[in-house]
Amino acid sequence: MKPVYKDSAKIFDQYASNYETCVNESLKLMGESVGYFASYKAGYLNRFFSRLGRYPDTILEIGCGIGVLTNALAEILPKHISIVGYDHSSQSIKTARSRAHPSNVCFVNSQDQLIKNPHGLVILANVLHHVPINEQESFLRQACQWTSRAGYIAIFEHNPWNPIILKIVRDAPA
Repeated sequence: MKPVYKDSAKIFDQYASNYETCVNESLKLMGESVGYFASYKAGYLNRFFSRLGRYPDTILEIGCGIGVLTNALAEILPKHISIVGYDHSSQSIKTARSRAHPSNVCFVNSQDQLIKNPHGLVILANVLHHVPINEQESFLRQACQWTSRAGYIAIFEHNPWNPIILKIVRDAPA
């Protein structure tokens, strides 16, 4: 999967060491933190699979950044699930690897490092707004290639009609 826009890896590399602080500053208006939203998404997915009565064996988070959601998933989901965080920003992956996380999580920044088998769940969390509209279909087709036939794709994205969210996204550094 190619970077979603020209030089995006370099842009995210610049913010890897202080990404959470920068985004939390932008989120002050909401009164919540990056960790809160990651835990919320992880909880939602846990409830979904719990109601379904089965969990995926493997999860791939595309655009995992510094691993906030990836680690939140590992904390709440059953420990037998293998979770891979993928991002094209090498500094974001370096930061993700340096943070405490369970042994069932790995972070990669090269497609060559990804498990070649399709995943039971592929997650795109706040990624699509970085992809130009005319490239989103192609991007989603690429994500489908990493999803097993009976698997799921979870897409979490900002509400484009909420003026507060638009301000937060506009003011966020990356």
